[in-house]
Amino acid sequence: MAPSRLSQPIAGFGRVRPLAFAAPPMVRCPAVSSPTRPRAQQETGLKRRRPSPAALAFLGILAVSGALLAAVVPVDRAWTAALAATPHPSFTDFMRRTLFQGDWPGASDPPVLLLLALFAAYLAAQRARAPAWLRRWRPQMGFLVVSALGAGLGVVHSLKWLTGRARPKYVLDGRLPYSDWFEPGPLTLADGIYRGSFPSGHTAAVFLFMALAYMLAGNPAAPAARRALGVAAGALALALAGAMTLANAMEGMHWVSDAVGSVGLVWLVIHALYYWVLQVPRQEARPAPPGQRPTAGDYWELVFCWWGFVTLLGVVLAGLGLRALATLPWPAALAVAAGGLGLAVWGAPRWRRSYAVFQARLAGTARVAAPPLAWVGGGTRPPRPGAAGGFRRIVRVLVVHSAGELVRYKSFLLLIGLMILLERGVQRLRPEVRGLELPPLSALGPALSHWVYTVLPGQAWGLLTDPRTVAVLALLFLVKQVISLWPSSDMRRMHRYERERMGIFRSLLLLRWDQVAWDAIAVSTLAGGGALWVAAVVALTGALWHWSGWDAWVAVAGAAVALSFPILMAGLSYSSKLAVISGGRFGERLGLFYRLFTDWRLFWQSWVLFALRILIEGAFVAVVPVVVFAQVETYWVRIGLASLFAVPAYSYVKMASFKFFLEVYRPFPAVQQEYARYFRTGPA
Repeated sequence: MAPSRLSQPIAGFGRVRPLAFAAPPMVRCPAVSSPTRPRAQQETGLKRRRPSPAALAFLGILAVSGALLAAVVPVDRAWTAALAATPHPSFTDFMRRTLFQGDWPGASDPPVLLLLALFAAYLAAQRARAPAWLRRWRPQMGFLVVSALGAGLGVVHSLKWLTGRARPKYVLDGRLPYSDWFEPGPLTLADGIYRGSFPSGHTAAVFLFMALAYMLAGNPAAPAARRALGVAAGALALALAGAMTLANAMEGMHWVSDAVGSVGLVWLVIHALYYWVLQVPRQEARPAPPGQRPTAGDYWELVFCWWGFVTLLGVVLAGLGLRALATLPWPAALAVAAGGLGLAVWGAPRWRRSYAVFQARLAGTARVAAPPLAWVGGGTRPPRPGAAGGFRRIVRVLVVHSAGELVRYKSFLLLIGLMILLERGVQRLRPEVRGLELPPLSALGPALSHWVYTVLPGQAWGLLTDPRTVAVLALLFLVKQVISLWPSSDMRRMHRYERERMGIFRSLLLLRWDQVAWDAIAVSTLAGGGALWVAAVVALTGALWHWSGWDAWVAVAGAAVALSFPILMAGLSYSSKLAVISGGRFGERLGLFYRLFTDWRLFWQSWVLFALRILIEGAFVAVVPVVVFAQVETYWVRIGLASLFAVPAYSYVKMASFKFFLEVYRPFPAVQQEYARYFRTGPA
């Protein structure tokens, strides 16, 4: 029999055995169309290649918004001018006024008030013991928070600054040139603080009802009644946006294209956040078990928004700097652009990392993390006994760990209330400050020296002997308890890992009268020592002034008094932190307080830190908010911008001050015992 072709020799391989001997005849080799992907995966892959309904809806919103923006370009100026020529004061006043400007309620207030109420519910839902119905709604409420902060504030106002489009009332009267929505506007950094026309912020505010519509009807698995409410909320959002468009154009505040662009932009951001970024339906399908923390993590949405704001602010500053190259000196413009680019480069990885943590938790692949309130840096080595804290370790604690734990500090809500009070004071003093004229320096020196060395001592003695001074000092001491002792109690619980939730009012209830009395003694001692120092400086420089007649001695006296401010602030800070310690005798804690003035190393380290704290707080908590209050017209924008600068800075210095106190008082048994767990888990 002729040999089979399969048994013929093949070049390079020799003779190949017949196929009958290669495999048993009863074994069937499965016919696989793709050797690397099973059939089930092939079918799944075919399904994934089909556009999802969410993607189709996104493309539809994008197409309709783009078509409307393109269609309105030829008639934008004419339509806006026609609407501005036919004003309706009662209609425009109702649509544009708001409670947040000290006026009667307006059309934009219901969505904002609803969002504030849902934000409070979102904070309550973070608790492990929150009611089951509240925990079920936590993903939707977090989505609303991100939509309001991201779409309503972040994206819209960033584009306002980047585009710099002039408002209709300034264009129609010839003060500024006209520009289309896609063109760079005439406003730049050289014009100071401005808010461009595109896109419309008022329209974005009322259109946030669309986020409520997604919250109710975005999940296909939601009940029919809930989805019907969501459709009604979406229709209401569109109706309010249309009415706000007319009101803004009649008032001469926005072009028609500003409103169209605002609706399209906010809608696209809300849609992307719901289905792809936050994956709300997926979160809703995986609720946290009772007694456990949310799947997404504590306050994850706020952390995500914070780093998003940092990144977005960097992008905005970079864009503003580049746009201002033609109107500002190029070194200043490039410095703004470089600073913004650095801020964006610094914030973007942290923004991405916070989102990666959320994705890992949602997928169930996150590693077992430390307790939510554990030390950010990790580490389990015990502290070195008797060490007052190396300087490098202190710097690492202040720069790395204090900034990393900002989100845990919730007493910053007190500062927002203080910002509101400060804003009222600035508005009252605004006319007087604008009309104030300082005398020239040559005339100021002699007059100031004469007043300090001849008039001030008598006035100071009169104040000290006035009974009303006691009432004022008592009031200042109560303010100190609110802004220092109460937050220190909150910080104490935080660093003892006793505070797993907001806990602000719980921290207030834990304060005892003996703690307030101890703080009163420490503050009185500090005030007496400070008064003696000021009196000694004034007496010495006053004698030298009378002898030499040199007016510069008053500057020397001012510098000597200013040099004492950091150590006085350190004493005020340490008094609150030592007052809330539960262990240690009364006198022992006073001895720890007096170590500030007897331990040279503690003295100079405290002076350096609190000098930096004075600079940071002076710049971001005092100067910048006052400038914002004096320059920005809209009330809620004033409060928002001032809080955006003041709250992180204040929270950082408070957190850094507490950690610094723990590090420099590390060797003392009373502090070691009080914060044993902190020192056990903190870096050595």
